[in-house]
Amino acid sequence: MLSDVTASVGLSSRTGHNIPQLVGDTSNPVVFYDWKDYLSTLFQPIKNFTNSMCPCVSGSSGCCGVQGM
Repeated sequence: MLSDVTASVGLSSRTGHNIPQLVGDTSNPVVFYDWKDYLSTLFQPIKNFTNSMCPCVSGSSGCCGVQGM
């Protein structure tokens, strides 16, 4: 049952930071954030940087010293 899953998620953290929320629950709505806008206040984007510049993103090995990604 879904209630078993939410109970499991709630108990999966020793410090209580895993808080289960059900999508569609009007009494406790799930809030989505625009992380790109939020993080733009803290970080500056790297110009001309794309995922293709990092070989481990495309499945190759050797990015950042990590082999076999």
